Amino acid sequence: MTMNSRSIGPLLVQDLRCEYQDNPLGIDVVQPRLSWKLASAQRGVAQSAYQIRVTDTSDALWETG
Repeated sequence: MTMNSRSIGPLLVQDLRCEYQDNPLGIDVVQPRLSWKLASAQRGVAQSAYQIRVTDTSDALWETG
């Protein structure tokens, strides 16, 4: 698993991007576009929800509700 992928149960979240960039250092956009791809060895597995965590330092963390 790389920094740009994460295994969650039967799903593998991969190719995480912000404003079409992999691990950007800074984004100058008020509402940045986020994207990811899902992979699973099981048939019929689909994403039903998501949670996004954002931080500017390792000490401060905000989460979507």
